[in-house]
Amino acid sequence: MKPWLSWLLNGALVVAVLVVVRGLAQISVGNISIAAGDAVRFPEVSGSNLEGRKYDLPKDFEGELNMVALAFFGNHQALVNTWTPLASRLTRAYPKLHFYEIPTLTKENGIFRGFIDGGMRSGIPDKAAREATITLYLDRAAFLKTAGLPNDRTIYVLLVDRKGKIHWRGDGAFTSALGASLEKAIQANQ
Repeated sequence: MKPWLSWLLNGALVVAVLVVVRGLAQISVGNISIAAGDAVRFPEVSGSNLEGRKYDLPKDFEGELNMVALAFFGNHQALVNTWTPLASRLTRAYPKLHFYEIPTLTKENGIFRGFIDGGMRSGIPDKAAREATITLYLDRAAFLKTAGLPNDRTIYVLLVDRKGKIHWRGDGAFTSALGASLEKAIQANQ
């Protein structure tokens, strides 16, 4: 085979893989039914941060309290970014608080894990931010149900302890009212 043809076929294969990965990543689970009396908690899940460290969550969260930003799709990053100035301020003010960004992808995307994580890793130049980003590949509907989250159409910011108890929950972009409510919950749980 001529070298240029091999290069062209490999390029076409890469483009096809990217199209498939993007398509899989954009599949929403829809609304989740949560019945009264369902135990709501942070699910027991495993993942790795973008530096390769493995975590069994929630027990491996490093803080006594943890501010966790859950994102489900690539376009959710803009919403997560609205929370990072507050996260930076709060983690300085409350030494027992840690902040994590947790991209939560469907387990079908796991076959592309190296590719997806590598792309995220290369897009985050700050080592501390890569260490605080834990990617999960899981049954998203089960995760949402256990955490008491209604759908994956927006981000959620949770205040969670190492036992999985959710002390506070907010959704969507940061607002000063949500920030004040979160800080009040942190103070109440110190």
